[in-house]
Parts: sequence; C-alpha cells; structure tokens
Amino acid sequence: MKLYVGNLPFSATEDEIRSKFEDFGGVVDLHIPLDRETGRP
Repeated sequence: MKLYVGNLPFSATEDEIRSKFEDFGGVVDLHIPLDRETGRP
C-alpha cells in the first residue's frame, strides 16, 4: 500500500516520519521529494 502524507514541516526528517508511522506497521520505503533548485523537501 502506498500512502501520501502532505503538509509536513520542512524540518521533518526521514527518521521522525518513519518513527511516527511504525506504530501502525512496518515502513518498507519512504520517499521525501526534494526541490530541484534548492534541494529542500
């Protein structure tokens, strides 16, 4: 299953996001898209 989550703060790290969702089951993959110009999420 894929799940889209929006409106996360720019400061949210992959580890923080993963830890929030692991309470509901294992997280197999996590993708945070980055802006091509700034490199920021």
